[in-house]
Amino acid sequence: MVTSIVRQSVIIKCKQKISAMLGNYEFYYSVGFLHKKYNLDCSSDMKPVELKEKIADKLEILQGDSPEEEYLITILKKYRPKDEYNDQMVELFEMGLNEEKPWIVKI
Repeated sequence: MVTSIVRQSVIIKCKQKISAMLGNYEFYYSVGFLHKKYNLDCSSDMKPVELKEKIADKLEILQGDSPEEEYLITILKKYRPKDEYNDQMVELFEMGLNEEKPWIVKI
């Protein structure tokens, strides 16, 4: 799996407001990104279901500051994580945390 493709997938979905979150890789990148902005009180070492439970209430009250961010919050609310967890998810969470050019597909 190529992490930059996961990032691009999330950005394209949010810019076009199409599709749904398809897997834990997209989930971890997205949560990392929102955690940076909104301090969701979570970490990359949390397992998927635990992570979703930890942020669920916060997602309900978040209001993004752009249409793309609003859509990201919407698809995160609907996403049901699988049990699968690996080092690439940790890497993607960190990639989201360190995102400097959100909503730009190619960097």
